[in-house]
Amino acid sequence: MLQRLDHAVDVARDRLTAVEDIVAAAKKLYAGLTPEQRSVADPRLASAIAAAADSGSANSGIRPGPPEARK
Repeated sequence: MLQRLDHAVDVARDRLTAVEDIVAAAKKLYAGLTPEQRSVADPRLASAIAAAADSGSANSGIRPGPPEARK
């Protein structure tokens, strides 16, 4: 069980790093956009951040019960 918890923490850290990378790139991109371009980019950037933050986060691979019950 402790190995699965450690794995869940590793996955969460990796996801956070990915989201931080996307945010840094988006800030650079956003700074050079016109107001019209920003209005087009806003929902797309929001979707990219949401997808990166939510991917695989339903339970981080942790399932209750004995191993044979999780197959």
